[in-house]
Amino acid sequence: MTVACANILDRPDAVEQAAEEARTVIEHRDQLFGRAAVIGAVRKAQRLFDQVVAAA
Repeated sequence: MTVACANILDRPDAVEQAAEEARTVIEHRDQLFGRAAVIGAVRKAQRLFDQVVAAA
């Protein structure tokens, strides 16, 4: 749900602009979550590797 608050006479495209801003924010959020998942996977792999090296 997107909410736009504007003077429709001054900014007739306010709803479209609000929707575009929402899409941009969601895309950015998804990119951050993707990066966080990669970082988590790399850290887990590093911990597992460290355990194997320590046991050897």
